[in-house]
Amino acid sequence: MYCEGGFGESRNGKRPLQTHDDASLLTPILCLIFLLLCWVGLFLTGVRFGLGWYSWPVSSIFLPVGLVFLKLLYSRKN
Repeated sequence: MYCEGGFGESRNGKRPLQTHDDASLLTPILCLIFLLLCWVGLFLTGVRFGLGWYSWPVSSIFLPVGLVFLKLLYSRKN
């Protein structure tokens, strides 16, 4: 905003306002939902294998390990 005697410059209609497009929120939200569903799936798999409540830390460890593995797989492919 231009204030007389302050920093900045007067627009005086010489050029249009600069606008930018906001990024989509749908992609990060869907990614977080997918990660949550994967974590719940790993937790339920651990419970089914008889780990009981120890499946919570196991699923919390396997999810990041799986993500690192996918990152390495995609980087090797490219």
